[in-house]
Amino acid sequence: MKYVIAMLLVGCAFAAMFAFHNSARVGPYSLEIIAEVGDVIGGRTIIQFSRDPTPVRINNDGEIAFYAKVSSAQGEGWSVMTQNRFIAGAGKLVDGRLPFFNDEDHGVAINNLGQVTYTAFLPEGSRGLFVDETLLVQPGDVIDGITLGEFGRNPAINDRGTVAFQGSEVGRGWNIFTQDRLVVENGRVYDGHTMVSFKLPHINNAGEIVFRARSSNAHIDAVLAPDRIVAIGGDVLHGRPVFQLPEIGGITDSGEILLVIDPDPNTPGQFVATEDRVLMELPGEVDGIPLVNIWSDDVAINNNLEFAFLGAFQREDGTLQRVLFADGQRIIADGDVIDGKVIRRLRGNFDINDRGDVVFRAEFEDLSRAVILARAIPEPDALVLAVMAMIALLCIAPRRLRRAPGAPRWLPCGRTLEEMRG
Repeated sequence: MKYVIAMLLVGCAFAAMFAFHNSARVGPYSLEIIAEVGDVIGGRTIIQFSRDPTPVRINNDGEIAFYAKVSSAQGEGWSVMTQNRFIAGAGKLVDGRLPFFNDEDHGVAINNLGQVTYTAFLPEGSRGLFVDETLLVQPGDVIDGITLGEFGRNPAINDRGTVAFQGSEVGRGWNIFTQDRLVVENGRVYDGHTMVSFKLPHINNAGEIVFRARSSNAHIDAVLAPDRIVAIGGDVLHGRPVFQLPEIGGITDSGEILLVIDPDPNTPGQFVATEDRVLMELPGEVDGIPLVNIWSDDVAINNNLEFAFLGAFQREDGTLQRVLFADGQRIIADGDVIDGKVIRRLRGNFDINDRGDVVFRAEFEDLSRAVILARAIPEPDALVLAVMAMIALLCIAPRRLRRAPGAPRWLPCGRTLEEMRG
């Protein structure tokens, strides 16, 4: 009976440990080159990465979508792929068309189902919007009575397969659409501001969409949802003036929108915030490193409110060094070494998933380039450590009881210590 009770306690301890495992803080990071020149994916050999900060995106399964130039028997050209599969480009026929790319003018996104959305040039020269090997929409298609003309290069996709994108109406400005509906039309008035040039949409799994726009009458930038202004130049957010909004870092499934805000044009400094809280202020110290600001205003957030950013550290000679952070921890910096290669320059347009893994691009001193994964190593919190100690005690206690004279014979094997020794 005691053995049964002990096993039940051990089982409860394991259940508690796994229940609280997801709340454990992310610890150190392991670094791995995911894709580099010479790698073969789907029978195509990578021969080049762009010098421009083309996007890399990661889902919760660790699948990473990116662009590279490849060579194969089918042809040579810029293409979109993951580390597991080749999707489009270099002469591959996709949904009856031959999409092609240049090295700087296309976005990519991937959801947790592994669906990859991207824009590509069509043979007639216009741009189409794809999901995997399906042409989703193209110029001339009609959505909510609006005939589509052209597409922006940064679509977003959620786990329902809904794609939010920037599209123009023939002869007019940029709107925000999904494949099924018009989200917001160019020229819409928000609190007296006529908003134009809608772009850079983000969408969460609840279907909420946020995007950038510009006020045509005040000539100031804003971050908008379909029905409201999230933040706009001239506002005060968390007691701080908003001068510019250079970047949206994403929207979580709970609706928190990550913003990078420049508060003063004459004073270096930024703050990173959601509508509910300030997450970081610069200049300031992060993980013991004094940072001046965020490099290229590039940030990304996950559903645990862990955000990654590329910070700028000022060296003694006055030059700036790039340092990549996530969850307040230093991951890597210019000058660090991976697989014996020295990083010359970290690139922006990176991503973070809900496990805390960060994917980014880097250029090395030999001018080669690669896609790199910083894999988060979970760090057990105090509760997990306490549960593990409980398990150890439960394993030790029965042995101590069995050493006592006259102890009952309830060992799993049905033998006393004296019998085992004999």
